[in-house]
Amino acid sequence: MPEALNARGEAILRKFSKALAIDFFHTHPRAEALLWVQELQEDKQSQMGGFNIRYEHHLKSKMMGIFSDMMNHEISWCKIRYIF
Repeated sequence: MPEALNARGEAILRKFSKALAIDFFHTHPRAEALLWVQELQEDKQSQMGGFNIRYEHHLKSKMMGIFSDMMNHEISWCKIRYIF
């Protein structure tokens, strides 16, 4: 199991520029309807001045904790490379 010792978990919770999110809603409406729920989103202005849509920050924090807990419970030998 040497390969398993090098495995690392990764999770990226979606965040988009508002313009890109609107474009995706038009080009992939069924997929976006499953991935984005308005009640779970919030608008955020980036440090560069752009406007983004992301998961509400308390929910995102909770989802990151759940992911970490699942990794530790199911595959404790696999460390998390990154999650954001």
